Amino acid sequence: MATGNIQNYVGSGVIDQIEVGRNQWIKAFNNQAASATYTNGDVVVLSGLSANSGEAASTLYPTIVVPATSATPVTVKVGVVDNTFEGKTTIAALSWGWVQVRGYCQAVTKTTTANPIAIDDYVKAMNGVKTAATDGTSGSTAFSQKSFGVAKSVVATGVAGTFTCYLFGDPVCI
Repeated sequence: MATGNIQNYVGSGVIDQIEVGRNQWIKAFNNQAASATYTNGDVVVLSGLSANSGEAASTLYPTIVVPATSATPVTVKVGVVDNTFEGKTTIAALSWGWVQVRGYCQAVTKTTTANPIAIDDYVKAMNGVKTAATDGTSGSTAFSQKSFGVAKSVVATGVAGTFTCYLFGDPVCI
């Protein structure tokens, strides 16, 4: 990881992470424009962690981007914004914050009020938005190369909100 002149970098020169049991968070940079704030529960991709991430080769530290599909599937690390370690509910533009990538996650934002989430539904990241959806039909989902977690609470149809989820921590294809 580069340590020289990265704007607002407060890390130690390596990828900063926190592990508590099976739970893991990675510190990442929101290098988006001033209007791009990420809120706890937002589903994001940590870019710059692998050659396949789609990020420019010059990116040497983890950055937060909105999930996006590609004509050629890419392997990415999906996570959920959880900046509670900083005592904050958001990661502002051009600042650092925490993204949970593995373990029991307290809040994942679901896609729409029309999309229910049931306990044990596999979930996937959605294209162009900071939310998750069932990886198949709710109540009968199947694990796939897109599944980044499994829901551990319910959000009914017609309700916007968040659900608890166990994040696998493995790379997924989108």
